[in-house]
Amino acid sequence: MAKLPRAELHNLYGPTEAAIDVTYWSLPNHQTKVQVVPIGKPVSNTAIYILNKNGGPVPMGCIGEINIAGIQVARGYLNRPELTGEKFVKDPFSKTAGARMYKTGDLGRWLPDGNIEYLGRIDEQVKVRGFRIELGEIEACMAGEHGVKNARVIVSENNPDIGKQLNAYLEIDKERLPLLANYLRLLHGKKIQKTDLNLLPNGLPVLGANNNEMKFLYDEIFKDLSYLRHGITLDENSCVIDIGANIGFFTVFLNILSENIRVYSVEPIPEIFNYLEANRQLYDVKGKAFQLALLDKEQEIDFVYYPQMTILSGIPGDHEKVKDVVRSYVEKSEGDQFQAGEIDSLLEMKLESRKINVKAKTLSQIIAQEEIDKIDLLKIDVENSEHLVIAGLQDKDWNKIQSIIIEVHDLHGRLLQMKGLLEEKGFETYVEKENLLSKDDILYNIYASRNPRTGVVPSLDLNESLRRRGWKHPVDLVKNITTSIEKKLPGYMIPSHTVLLHKFPLTPNGKIDKKRLPDPAIVDNATSEYKAPATETEKILVRIWQELLGKQRIGIHDDFFSLGGHSLLAMRLIAAVRKELQIEMAIKAVFLHATVEQLAHHLDDQTKGLILPPITAQPRSGNIPLSYSQERLWFIDRL
Repeated sequence: MAKLPRAELHNLYGPTEAAIDVTYWSLPNHQTKVQVVPIGKPVSNTAIYILNKNGGPVPMGCIGEINIAGIQVARGYLNRPELTGEKFVKDPFSKTAGARMYKTGDLGRWLPDGNIEYLGRIDEQVKVRGFRIELGEIEACMAGEHGVKNARVIVSENNPDIGKQLNAYLEIDKERLPLLANYLRLLHGKKIQKTDLNLLPNGLPVLGANNNEMKFLYDEIFKDLSYLRHGITLDENSCVIDIGANIGFFTVFLNILSENIRVYSVEPIPEIFNYLEANRQLYDVKGKAFQLALLDKEQEIDFVYYPQMTILSGIPGDHEKVKDVVRSYVEKSEGDQFQAGEIDSLLEMKLESRKINVKAKTLSQIIAQEEIDKIDLLKIDVENSEHLVIAGLQDKDWNKIQSIIIEVHDLHGRLLQMKGLLEEKGFETYVEKENLLSKDDILYNIYASRNPRTGVVPSLDLNESLRRRGWKHPVDLVKNITTSIEKKLPGYMIPSHTVLLHKFPLTPNGKIDKKRLPDPAIVDNATSEYKAPATETEKILVRIWQELLGKQRIGIHDDFFSLGGHSLLAMRLIAAVRKELQIEMAIKAVFLHATVEQLAHHLDDQTKGLILPPITAQPRSGNIPLSYSQERLWFIDRL
């Protein structure tokens, strides 16, 4: 105010449930410094009561709940009778019949000058393990961390053996971490599972079930740039049709090249299409996805689906040729991991399949439906039906296509036929053999372009770096935030669980709906990747932790305190180790070796043997004399 001498400061307070403003305070002109900015005094036709837990007025200077009465109080919450009955109650201080007051849940106290000082929310001041905690202080600290838009901390007491615990819910800032926010939206919307998350060598996420295909697809699309060779290139606003999109690896690649590239992705197999759709939503890909096959006519047809080799799913073909393709793939990508006899068993597993009936349309139907007037790249990677895809392209649509990359199965002279057709339509072509998936001369890629160019625009490396800024693995983010706030807050204020959300659930009137916040035991973002116990000591410790912490899935890298442990439970842990392993352990060891693996190594280095015999229950014979402390208490009670 000293820097703005002509400015006036007015502070008004009030909730929506009482027509917004119910108190008013103005900074006097002669004051330049104030210790407290109060919320003021009640406005006209409004009464403010500051009451204790029993509903009685508190003395001046004492803290109580702010209650509002008068003509501004609303009728209640629409279609929420239970909450209305809880918050809108009879006004015990009014002589007017039917008068009501609203219980705000806010804390305040009367000041000597008749103004009211606001002191926060009732549900934000809690007592955990003997410490009085201001939840708002924790929330403000966590909300200040990178990538966090909003924070909410609540207290739960689901397990009486553990006692009260602090649970933190963090709303991710989509502007800073868009990929993480989208991943959490898919995860909590049950579109994917945690195990579907895969990290590419470039540090970016992709969703899919088959880890064994990830390296092959990454090397082919990202590393070798297999679809942008021999004169085929794209600009920032290109339009691409991706036929045989699989889980969307190439679609994701295009989005990383430029977020403005429109991609129309086509995949007929339902299980694979779900991942395609999820990856498109993860990266906010422009365009559209189609759960269809594209063939020479609209129809329904049976496809063969290989769950372990999804890239080979398609129209049924020669089983022996498919087997040769899989053998070639295994020998070149995984052959050094298996003996010769083991490869045959692996092939049988990878060739497990089932038939799926899919709907098919023609490529020209999609072009007409989406009103596509220019196709910068048509990518066709389908199994043994590429000629049928091309047959579904009407003459009027050929001129819309600038370049084509197509995988050809050279059966019955198909390679030369396809190459000749493309050249007839005005394309320059280049043929390249597919080596990884084909031992013999079966699979080829044809690169066709009307105006071949060199180079890839824009820079892939630069855009990969930019997109990585929008991603942080949930495990790493929780670790970083916890490490940061541990430097700013005392240990008893560190939440036992931290749950990341793409957005908070809200009530109809726009407030955070605490009842709809997920249970941390179900959605908890684990602080480490799970690894099962291996040694006998690790197994015993995991069993002890499961009993103490009330959790079933505990790995050797999990931290005792991150899972909800505290000093009181640490004492019980020491007692359990003493009983199960016959080893004396100081409480300091629990803090120094907080994971199962670390503590197991520490205990294995210790000598077994107890300093004192275990405390056991003894039979009582007659009356046991009182201790001196008990005698004093008895004497005081008799005064």
